[in-house]
Amino acid sequence: MSKMCFQQDFVTSAPAPSIVSEYSAFPRLQSRNWEPGNRSTLNNLLKYHSELPHDDTKVAVFDFDNTSLFGDVGKTVFRYQLDNLLFRLSPQGFANLFPDYSGTVGNRPYQVIKNRIISLYEALWPFISSNRRDIALVLSKYQEFYVLLPWYCEASRQEQELGPEYSLTFLARLLSGYTTDEVEYISCMAFMGALEEPIGKQRRIVHCKDPIGFLESCQATGLRVQPEIADLMKQLRLVGLDCSIVSASNEWVVKAAVTFFGLPVDEENVFGIRVRLNEREVLSQELPDNYPVTYRHGKVSVINTFLKKQPVLVAGDAVTDFEMLTMDQVSVRLLINHNKSGIISSLYNDPEILLQGIDKTTGSFRPHTETLER
Repeated sequence: MSKMCFQQDFVTSAPAPSIVSEYSAFPRLQSRNWEPGNRSTLNNLLKYHSELPHDDTKVAVFDFDNTSLFGDVGKTVFRYQLDNLLFRLSPQGFANLFPDYSGTVGNRPYQVIKNRIISLYEALWPFISSNRRDIALVLSKYQEFYVLLPWYCEASRQEQELGPEYSLTFLARLLSGYTTDEVEYISCMAFMGALEEPIGKQRRIVHCKDPIGFLESCQATGLRVQPEIADLMKQLRLVGLDCSIVSASNEWVVKAAVTFFGLPVDEENVFGIRVRLNEREVLSQELPDNYPVTYRHGKVSVINTFLKKQPVLVAGDAVTDFEMLTMDQVSVRLLINHNKSGIISSLYNDPEILLQGIDKTTGSFRPHTETLER
């Protein structure tokens, strides 16, 4: 990818003097806001590998959204697309994103929801295709589309016959028609805006015709860097361990974020949701063959098939990372505590897990295992 984004450097260059004296013989973490036991364990890992010969068969693997930073870059870019109607899909191409399905979504008839979203897009398309988006943005159809599309993405994720793998690839395929460089540019613009936003929720309500009725969409606002994670990646590199990211967001969006936030991860070690590219590196709607959707078991498949290295550290935060966090022969398992329910919560009291608390009001780490809610 090109380097259009201004690289952000959030890693303090010099550690505190007390830390230098305590760990002068090997790379060590700055204290920052690590839970003390977690920092001690991670420093022991760094010390151990600093004393070994270089081993390129080992790797440290990180989830990205809400692990390597606070927030979700895929959803941030999706919201930026919606805010500015940045779509290249023709109406027929957009309609092709919706599968044949006869059930319900969010307790509404799927076919009705599908037809309404497509008809709204068709009404907005003349303004999008002629670059008169400013006119479209004041139309009532745009206001309805703005709520209905993200609502559908979240509601479809909860339906067993659609599910997360469908909704995640749906978001990735909404960028079809853009080149990888254009995706990088759009992503960086979205990141710059999100860094200036307060952390919170953007709620919008719309009244659609029956049988849809009232709908509410709720989208997170704000992105925040995690300097502790950036520092950890840096120290791992210093002791000879490459870092890799395996994310459930669009791979080219995550690559743009790695560059933008200045994380020490090589581009070839960034994996996410992929679509096929044409010869001009334009994103298509097609999913590639022989590459899994990077969700749950798909993340482990990417590690085993494409990285082909044994993780010595795995970091994640949510159900998408469960199988990755429970892989065999991993020395350190770091779980960012977002107070999630479901299967991931079964790991919160696991003695083999390093549970790291955060403050959701600021998006920052805190020196505890518990997390503070907004």
